Amino acid sequence: MVMDGLDEVRWCVVSAEPIGPISQPAPVEEWTPQDWALAKLTYLARRRPLTIADLIGIDRTAGRLELIDGVLLMTPNPDADHLRRSRRLANTLDTVVPEGCEAIEGINVFEPGSDRVIFMPDVAVIVSDKLVRVPGQGEGVFPDGLELVIEITSSNRDVDLGTKRQRYESWGVPYLVVDRATDPYGYLTFGEWPEWAQPVLP
Repeated sequence: MVMDGLDEVRWCVVSAEPIGPISQPAPVEEWTPQDWALAKLTYLARRRPLTIADLIGIDRTAGRLELIDGVLLMTPNPDADHLRRSRRLANTLDTVVPEGCEAIEGINVFEPGSDRVIFMPDVAVIVSDKLVRVPGQGEGVFPDGLELVIEITSSNRDVDLGTKRQRYESWGVPYLVVDRATDPYGYLTFGEWPEWAQPVLP
């Protein structure tokens, strides 16, 4: 049963996209601590909504781990194009952000009053003194510490354009999706995009 859990955890729970080629699980005696942690996570996910505390201690080399209302979203580590685009966007924003703000990649975003939601946007502009450390949840920001958020689509494009867009809109956070499914790439803004952030748009 646990063997099945390790195999299953290699799939994105929300979009059912494989993180990578799924090989035959190793014998239990060859499992690493990471294998056991991922199997435990899958076991818990089958039985109750997950919390941010359940993700603590998981090695993020397995991919990006996010929670949407207690449902685990696992996204493969980004490819080279994704990484280059994310870095360039962050570098551009760092030259134009308002005083007291900074552009940062992969910051945790928490939802007020919930331990079942955590996003890790590709790029965010945050208010530096709004960075907090939440016991049992780690370091990150709440929506009131966000000036804007950018996601670059990959296997979870529907989530970026659906659930995440809706959540950021409900928080009043300007949101940009760089849609790599189109040629040329689409730049889709939601909410009131700041004038100072226009340089990241084509």
